[in-house]
Amino acid sequence: MLSRPTASGEGDEGAVLASWSRVALIAGWVAGVGLVLQTVLFLLDAADVLADEPERRRTGAGPEVDRAQYYEDYFERQNSILWDIVVRDTVGPVAFLALAIWALAVVSALRPAGPVGVLTVFFFTVGALLHAISDLIYLSLERFWRFEGFSADPPGPMNAFGAAVDAVDISTTYLEAASYLVLAAGAWGLSRVTLRDGRIPRWLGAAAAIEAAALVLLGFGLALQQDLLFQVGGAFAGIVLGPLVAIGLGHVLARADLTSP
Repeated sequence: MLSRPTASGEGDEGAVLASWSRVALIAGWVAGVGLVLQTVLFLLDAADVLADEPERRRTGAGPEVDRAQYYEDYFERQNSILWDIVVRDTVGPVAFLALAIWALAVVSALRPAGPVGVLTVFFFTVGALLHAISDLIYLSLERFWRFEGFSADPPGPMNAFGAAVDAVDISTTYLEAASYLVLAAGAWGLSRVTLRDGRIPRWLGAAAAIEAAALVLLGFGLALQQDLLFQVGGAFAGIVLGPLVAIGLGHVLARADLTSP
């Protein structure tokens, strides 16, 4: 025969839920601010605001020399914005790991019925790890770009360096695109959790659902190299909706009575 929970047990439960709410609040702020900073810095780079992207030119010197000259110009460009790359790809992993912790804290505080809560945490954790790994791999390229003096004469070494950087860049592109699609599944699960919970304002659930759509747009835009889709999706997901949901839900949980069903 099951007994009714004691007042002490209810108090312990309330303390645990309050602890998870505080974790969600702190992690939400870390993730939200980090997402805004990383996204802004990346969009400044992608839109060529900080430095123009070099063009591939065809000259009479031959394709090998032309390719080496492009890589020399590209390395000089990356050297000039190295501060942007270092800051954003250092802040990014911190923000996404905080996002995974935030998702765990939110689900632990709300205690949704069924598998949706566990799956939400799973997708947020996997997506955050994929993005953090992508950022750190790309950050490792700074060892190429921090040095000056690369030369296209002779073209062989410059082409070898450039091909190595291209291979790393391509791998991080697909890792990042995959992370956005996995995170979209997490955001959709979060929208289901919050929309079914009467203690959470419905606009937060709706915002999470729109965030999921923006992440899908972002992932496919990156994978298909559609700059407009990628930049629009990035602005909505990383500057507006993502921080809004992370910080807003953290504050709602901190003020809600989570011991009531």
